[in-house]
Amino acid sequence: MKIANIIIAHKNPGQLLKLVNQFSASHFHNFVHLDARANITQFNDIVSHPAVTMLPRVKVNWAANSFLGVIIDSVKQVLSSNGGYSYINLMSGMDFPIRSTEEFHDFLEEAYKKGPIEFFDILDLDQWPGAHRYERIHFNEWTIKGRYFVERIVNSFIPKRKFWGGRMVPYGYSTWFTASDQFMTYALKFFEENPGYIRFLKTCWCPDEFIFNSLVMNSPFKNKVEQQTVRYIDWSEGNVHPKLFKSDDVNKLLSSGRFIARKFDQSVDKNVLDELEISNLKSQISN
Repeated sequence: MKIANIIIAHKNPGQLLKLVNQFSASHFHNFVHLDARANITQFNDIVSHPAVTMLPRVKVNWAANSFLGVIIDSVKQVLSSNGGYSYINLMSGMDFPIRSTEEFHDFLEEAYKKGPIEFFDILDLDQWPGAHRYERIHFNEWTIKGRYFVERIVNSFIPKRKFWGGRMVPYGYSTWFTASDQFMTYALKFFEENPGYIRFLKTCWCPDEFIFNSLVMNSPFKNKVEQQTVRYIDWSEGNVHPKLFKSDDVNKLLSSGRFIARKFDQSVDKNVLDELEISNLKSQISN
């Protein structure tokens, strides 16, 4: 079974190369989107990597629909590549495996036989107070001065919106997922047949945290969703971004039982990545 990694990156070429090198070419292929703002010459080792397919580059704005478009277009490219990928694994360039990727492959191979299982970290809106993200209109691609003033004016004249006009129960939380080719094919067909869904999401804040989460939980795949199995993300600091892992977090990461963690930044702590790489290699050799 082969797995397609979609990796969305914008900096740290050395860290991205280290991430790509964790995945054996026999079981994984990496589709990399590099933000158009990044200097491509700094990523020559990625561009020429035999286990990498570079995706068309666009400027990505955080929490905006440009990010949404990159994810959708990346999935389309994976499915049209005829690579025979059973799972699509969406990561950022600041993720890193915390267990052997061979173990990850074997885990997904068994999960595919069971249904397949879909891996999303999801909360409904009773637990995750994110309703304001879709109830109010957000011009999230605007970078001009006065954007928030315009949003306040617009929203003062319109009532709070229901999610996609009430046609779907909203679920959100995490952008990053590991989903089967079956669900991804279903999702792309749904988007094609329901363009209003994407139009609605384009005026939501962080639409990437809704698009697949809500769809999978309102689809025939709902009973095949398994949460909090693949990724380890620490939101304990209460910020809009998760905790940045450092060397003193290694034991916690390795004992989590998960396969991938985020997030890391080699410019802040490179040693944590080196320690995890050594641990992953030892685990792979012992197996």
